[in-house]
Amino acid sequence: METKKFTYGNLNKFNRVVLFLFSLILFTVGLIYLWGLMSLLAGQETKLSLSVSQLFWCFIGFSVWTPFVYAFVSYLATDIVVQEDGLQIKFIFKTLFISWNDIVEFRPAKVFGFRMLKDASIVVTRSALTPLHRLYGLMYGKTNQPSLLIWSYIGNYENLVAIIKENLKRSRLLTRQKTIQNPARTK
Repeated sequence: METKKFTYGNLNKFNRVVLFLFSLILFTVGLIYLWGLMSLLAGQETKLSLSVSQLFWCFIGFSVWTPFVYAFVSYLATDIVVQEDGLQIKFIFKTLFISWNDIVEFRPAKVFGFRMLKDASIVVTRSALTPLHRLYGLMYGKTNQPSLLIWSYIGNYENLVAIIKENLKRSRLLTRQKTIQNPARTK
């Protein structure tokens, strides 16, 4: 089997840049709130109408959670490379690999159990992805296992779904054959 790449196109790259810039702006706003908090704690007289706790929670909201929200949203749609032995994706600055044997389930995705307007599928894995991918599983797959979301607007979606189903079927058949040939090893 040859390596095939499925992409969301240039719009996906543009979205990541915009979200990253938005994240930097919010992080900077959080640092401004931190500066105001430090000024109040140092006893300097300021013209701030916010209390110490309000400044602290604004800092937490803008500076601490912003990078996580950025990563979660910007990598909802990630390009996929199909290889002989599994799927390869990029997440933030890291290339991740999902072996066909690590895939537990492949099924249609639903947001918190509700049908979505756009078709999407979810690849549920044993443990091949990051902890942030567990959020995708919770949100789109009703599972706490790491998951990969595949939207239907990826190039050649139907072909990708067919390839994944075919390779999962082949992988499970090979696993069953090994189990039948070596039953002592599986115990």
